Amino acid sequence: MIDTAVARAAGAVLASFALALALTLAIELAVAALGFGLRTRRELGSVALANVLTNPALNLVLMVVMALTGQRAPIEPAPLAALAALECTAVIVEWRILVWALPEHRSRALGISLTMNAASLLVGIAAHALRVW
Repeated sequence: MIDTAVARAAGAVLASFALALALTLAIELAVAALGFGLRTRRELGSVALANVLTNPALNLVLMVVMALTGQRAPIEPAPLAALAALECTAVIVEWRILVWALPEHRSRALGISLTMNAASLLVGIAAHALRVW
């Protein structure tokens, strides 16, 4: 049988991941729609797919780095270095997904990915600083 404390901890991690993904989706879909005029189900679905594929992995790796280093905030040295590398990776992966899924936006895909990720990163850092989670 699973220990109650372990189950609670697992639930807290899953809730944190769900909140991070929901916030990221809200921000990046808004940036895609309002900032770049992406409106169709295919366009916004492609943005959502890119985020579903990158956000949980990014947050898992960041959580592991923070656990291994004992640092509790993503703006401390080790997590910040990891976060910079992870965000660069997310920009590249999401850019390639957008190029693949939305070839008509090929010339703008890198700018879209970079802007979406910058916006969600800034909001995520602010949310963490304000102890939203």
